Amino acid sequence: KSNELNRWIESNKRSIAELAQRPLIVEYSTILASHKSGSAEYEKAREDVFRDHLAPRVKIKGGFLEVFIICPCHGIVLASSAEMQEGKYRTNQPYFVEGKERTFVQGVYYSLPLQQPAMTISTPILNGQGNTVAVLAGLLDLSELSSIMSAQSGLSQSEDTYLVNRSNFFVTEPHFGTNFALK
Repeated sequence: KSNELNRWIESNKRSIAELAQRPLIVEYSTILASHKSGSAEYEKAREDVFRDHLAPRVKIKGGFLEVFIICPCHGIVLASSAEMQEGKYRTNQPYFVEGKERTFVQGVYYSLPLQQPAMTISTPILNGQGNTVAVLAGLLDLSELSSIMSAQSGLSQSEDTYLVNRSNFFVTEPHFGTNFALK
């Protein structure tokens, strides 16, 4: 289970890093970060990046619930596969702060906008000169994490495996109940 958990996280880190390196992602992110919301250039870039790059990523099973691009200066969500999140600020989120410098995995935390536990991977989007033009982040589908932990090894019928955080709160759902995450 430990190996499968690490494989899942590493696979999603590679997915976000690969997406951030696409030339069109760099181009669209540069336009979004440098043009005023509502301008023709901004709206075309937002529509194209949503349709061709962000929305398709959330359709992959076991991957992301949301993929979004954040302005590196203001921390505002410029484009998102969940359009209702656009325009929201993520300035104080560790995935934004750390994601400006490197690929970062923010462990399970309670998301106020989602009103549920969340886990996010982020990475900088760099232009040809190596400057950060935006931050790309992906909100992971935690049901996959619970599936990994609940898989039976066959050693015992009463086996139950789950993750807890440093405060001993459940991160994944145990077999003996539901809605225990972060409680």
